Amino acid sequence: DGTTLGDFRKAYDRIVADAGWSFGGTPGWHAQLVFRTNVAIATAAGRWDQIQQVKDSRPYLRYVTVHDDRVRPEHRQWHNVVLPVAHPFWNDHFPPNGFNCRCHVQSLSEADIGRYGLRLTNPSDERLKLPPDKGWGGNVGKAGLALATGSMNAD
Repeated sequence: DGTTLGDFRKAYDRIVADAGWSFGGTPGWHAQLVFRTNVAIATAAGRWDQIQQVKDSRPYLRYVTVHDDRVRPEHRQWHNVVLPVAHPFWNDHFPPNGFNCRCHVQSLSEADIGRYGLRLTNPSDERLKLPPDKGWGGNVGKAGLALATGSMNAD
């Protein structure tokens, strides 16, 4: 709804009490983590919806990291994985793939793959077997879209 982190922090104690949550650490730190996670999941849901709308003309996805020294080793290995939108990899590896994950996907056409000098990732590539961060298995974009639309079939 366009809520800011400041507004969320003001309502945080009530939200925690209403949800029956408990947490360790300071409320400010936890509020920021919850806020960022919710924004990332909402963004992923919107992105998954966009991808579904254009998958006939842009049938591939490329995993992209920020590619700096803060990227987790597993996420770094997924950089430039290019697979069809319908590939099972995206059921478990559609970003975010952990708390504060900054990865994203790029929707590609055949022409884009050639223009960027990319290749489709071999389905037996060992990188595809690396699991997301613990507790993050699943496509949060697909799940978020299903929640937003009330549909269990978000692809």
